[in-house]
Amino acid sequence: MTGYRYRVPTPRQIGAVFRQAKWGLPFLALCACRHESTACDPEPVSASPSALSTAASPIGIRPAAPSASVLPTPASETPTPSMVAGSTGMVLIPPGTFTMGSDTGNGSERPARAVTITQPFLIDKLEVTAGDYQHCVSVGSCTPTSIHGPAATPDSVETQSDLCTAGDPLKTNFPINCIDRKQAEAYCRFAAKRLPTEAEWEYAARGKSGFKYPWGETVSGCDQAIVGGCQKGPASVGSRPAGVSPFGALDMAGNVGEWVSDGWSDNPATFGTSDPIAPPGNFLGVIRGGSWDFSAPHATSWSRYKFTIGSGHVSTGVRCAKSGGG
Repeated sequence: MTGYRYRVPTPRQIGAVFRQAKWGLPFLALCACRHESTACDPEPVSASPSALSTAASPIGIRPAAPSASVLPTPASETPTPSMVAGSTGMVLIPPGTFTMGSDTGNGSERPARAVTITQPFLIDKLEVTAGDYQHCVSVGSCTPTSIHGPAATPDSVETQSDLCTAGDPLKTNFPINCIDRKQAEAYCRFAAKRLPTEAEWEYAARGKSGFKYPWGETVSGCDQAIVGGCQKGPASVGSRPAGVSPFGALDMAGNVGEWVSDGWSDNPATFGTSDPIAPPGNFLGVIRGGSWDFSAPHATSWSRYKFTIGSGHVSTGVRCAKSGGG
């Protein structure tokens, strides 16, 4: 993502970053490997191409590096009536057993195993929009989003802030991004919902058939998901209906990655096979679903990656859940 230059952030944006950041700690960002069997390493959002080959510590998948010559920044997208009507809607996920994880995935995604969700739940049909989140901010229940976290830098703020969707009147129907887990949790509480567990999220994305991608087994083109090579930045929520999951949720691959309630575990299979959940932890969390800067083959329904829970990134977003059937 280097090489792009964007509008210089306002003093308010910069101030928000410096107030929230704790400089000097390692920043754990998204990454995408060339092969599913290859581990890769954390990068700050401002990392140079040369830095990608020198960082160490495998964490999941690194985002595809888009080319400025082929990736336009999306203009405002006028939402269709069906998108607007579904922006507050949820889909019902019945109890069931599904295949979680993968024997061909990276490290912590192994092994593939049968997991049972014992109770019905609801999950948002669409990712939380910037407009919905801004309403939460306006009433004082949520805090403003920005690029922030343990190793956010003034340069990353300057070069990436235009990709944050909050506060842009042309992007109210885009997914909220640049959001950390605490902010995601606060929004879901405001909406009388909660974050989904990692197992719930994957079940909602894969269905009982255990699809590799929400729509099936074939890798996406840009018609199914907003992934690396499609465009620079996220798109309006629900704008890729061909990527619908078996239960009717949209954008569960690409667009923005989504926080879940679990803390990070290198071996989530140890938490059992019935409604598993890892303790939330106080430093590392889990992002699911890939994002607009992920290579398409790696935006699978089982891909998972660790992220510092106090970090807001241009690729982090949220989708809420609710226990029970209504």
